[in-house]
Amino acid sequence: MRKHLSALLSAGIILVGGVAFVASPAAATNTGNKAVSDCRSGWYVNGQDEGDRTPDQVEDGLEFVNSDLVHHEVKNLKLADLKPGSYKAEPNPNQPTFFSVEVRNDNGAYGTLRWNPADLKWSITIGSSQDGTATAGYFENSDPVALLTGKITKWGAFDTATAKVVSFGVGYTANPAGGIKTVVSSVTFHGKKYNLSCTTVVAPKPTFTDPTCTEAGKLVLPPAVKEYSYLTSDINPHGKIVVKVVARDGYKLSGKHEWTLDVPQKLPANHESCQPTTTPSPTMTASPTATASPTATASPSASASTTAHPGPTTGSPTRSLDPVGNSGALPVTGQGGGPYKMIALASAGVLLIAVGALMFLGARRRREN
Repeated sequence: MRKHLSALLSAGIILVGGVAFVASPAAATNTGNKAVSDCRSGWYVNGQDEGDRTPDQVEDGLEFVNSDLVHHEVKNLKLADLKPGSYKAEPNPNQPTFFSVEVRNDNGAYGTLRWNPADLKWSITIGSSQDGTATAGYFENSDPVALLTGKITKWGAFDTATAKVVSFGVGYTANPAGGIKTVVSSVTFHGKKYNLSCTTVVAPKPTFTDPTCTEAGKLVLPPAVKEYSYLTSDINPHGKIVVKVVARDGYKLSGKHEWTLDVPQKLPANHESCQPTTTPSPTMTASPTATASPTATASPSASASTTAHPGPTTGSPTRSLDPVGNSGALPVTGQGGGPYKMIALASAGVLLIAVGALMFLGARRRREN
């Protein structure tokens, strides 16, 4: 009985209350895509069933051997609008149907269509189903809609009016396997070229400006380039910042590309650079003292007093000389006195005439008396 039940379950038959029901085959589901490269985004293998068929990323592209293959997602492409793609590989693969697409219906119907550029035809291989409804076999046609019309897979029947192309890609079949090693550098689909090469680059470490008395050091990122970009975090309470480098599509980072850095804090107030500076006052230099010119000839004093004596007398009046100039006369300088000496002599002559006139008047008054 147990062996009989096992056979029923394996055939997709379930017993409920003694009545046999045929279970519908599970729809083809994607158990999770696995990226094939950390250098070229968007390329993957399907879930667990293709995990061991992943190509290797090399500098010139993706390297395929045996049954390796790869897919790239497609959105909103109807089966009726499907056009074949192409690829560039070195050396050429030893399977002519190296380019393929995946087609799916909402009811679960699923299949892989392969393109043969030699005879310009699409082909599909459909496996048998447990209930025998699948149209098992190998089919080909130049028109993808005609190819899938009336075809039934173990996941359901194709509806060509609503069927969608969900991916395109390149690679070898699982059966037969044994493809030669080839490197695909690019794939073109519906007018868009997808490069598969990968260039290894090294990103320089960021630096900081020097801190000052008023500001902390500022992060300085290297100049922007096409190969990679920098991502930075906020400065945490401990004064640290995280900087990470992200490679752009087609490039792979080598060496360290993530750092946790200490932000240079602003200089403390007691730092020698932050002390106020005193500007020294300009030194006052005394001008040389002027040296007085020696007096060559003393000028006669303008205030010389005279005393009259009774009777005719020939005594000269007494004169008081002021060599510096109490009388207001200018000092005589230079050899020979110059013009100042002439002025002094003229003044002396005027004084003598005045004294003589006074003496004459005094003598006349005495005679009259």
